[in-house]
Amino acid sequence: MIMRRSAHEVSVRMVRKLRAAPQDVYASWTNPKLLGHWLIEDGDTVKALAMNVRTGGRFRLEGVDRDDNAFSFGGTYLDVIEDRHLAFSWEYDGPSPDLHCGPSVVMVDFRPLAPGWTELSVTHHLLENHGQPMGIARRRAGKQDWHTDLRRPHGCP
Repeated sequence: MIMRRSAHEVSVRMVRKLRAAPQDVYASWTNPKLLGHWLIEDGDTVKALAMNVRTGGRFRLEGVDRDDNAFSFGGTYLDVIEDRHLAFSWEYDGPSPDLHCGPSVVMVDFRPLAPGWTELSVTHHLLENHGQPMGIARRRAGKQDWHTDLRRPHGCP
C-alpha cells in the first residue's frame, strides 16, 4: 500500500502473514547470513554486509547488480526491540536512479499470531526525490523487491 502524507512524502507499507515464529522472522532481518539472501534482487551479489543490531548501531551492505554495477545501502538502527520491532534509517548509493530517495526510515514490526505464525509489517517512510514521489515507492508496491521477498524471508519455513 502506498500512502501519501503530503505532496512530498510517500510511505510504502506491506503486511505479510508468515508461517514462522517471530524470533525466526526477526532473525531473517538481523542475522547477516540470512538478510543477505533475501534483501537484494535476484541476480545481484552481496560483497560485504556488516550489522551492529542495537539502538545506535549501524549496518551497511555492498554488492554488485546483475550488470556488474556496484551499489550499497546502509543506515543506523533507531530502535531495536528483540523479536518485536526494528526501526532504521536507510540510504541507497548505486546506479539505479529510481532507488535514490535520500535518507528515509524503515520500520519493521513482528507480531505473534497463532503459535508458529507471525504478522510482519514493513513501512518505508519519507520516500521522496527532489520533491517528487520516488520510483522506489512504485517498485516496493509492485511485484519486485520486498513485495515478493516478504512472502518468505530466507530461513523462515
